[in-house]
Amino acid sequence: MEAGPRIIEPMQFLSRGARLRARELDEWVRVELREEFAAMRTELFGLRGCPRTADWLDGAEGQRCERLLNELRGGTRVDALAALTLCFQLARGSGWSPGLRGDARSAERLGAVLQDWLRVWGARGAEDPLLSEPVLAATLLYARTMRTAWRAPLLGHLEAPQLRARQFLGELCGSGGRRTAVGKGLELRFSRALQGLSDEDDPLAGFDEECGLVFPQLDGGCDE
Repeated sequence: MEAGPRIIEPMQFLSRGARLRARELDEWVRVELREEFAAMRTELFGLRGCPRTADWLDGAEGQRCERLLNELRGGTRVDALAALTLCFQLARGSGWSPGLRGDARSAERLGAVLQDWLRVWGARGAEDPLLSEPVLAATLLYARTMRTAWRAPLLGHLEAPQLRARQFLGELCGSGGRRTAVGKGLELRFSRALQGLSDEDDPLAGFDEECGLVFPQLDGGCDE
């Protein structure tokens, strides 16, 4: 494990109070990314008006954000925490609730951003003192976004987001007696999350419930 800063209470970077600490990461991300991270941190923590997540990501700043997230995901463990800090602030400052139009696109786009992070850092972060709790938090929020997409239509459900999420979570968490480190962490801290993953009807309900307890305001309606 590479040397780095001793960052206490890493979950605070994902909380509503993250704006009070996010600046700390400016000096610890890779030198070549520090200026861009500081600028994007300022942009995301300054979002106003609750733009739709998909619309914002499709714009110039959103494309810039996704490029930065890609760079951060490929870096150090502190870079990874910085990337997740931006992801969670995007989830707070933009709207991904389907609303009356039943639009699932924003929830799916946010879910894809979280899934990209978990693909890179889920397994190795689960046993890292800095990232173990953030990995679990990202897993819960990912499942919530995909369940939101599944429930988006005013009538019926969108099956594709649920199927993708169920398959990915099965790989990330393992099954039965072959739980991964992520799965073991969830069973220890958020026991309801995995209980229904094999349920054909609503496999993400337990994750969604646990996410609601940890992040009650993170429901896609903007928390700012």
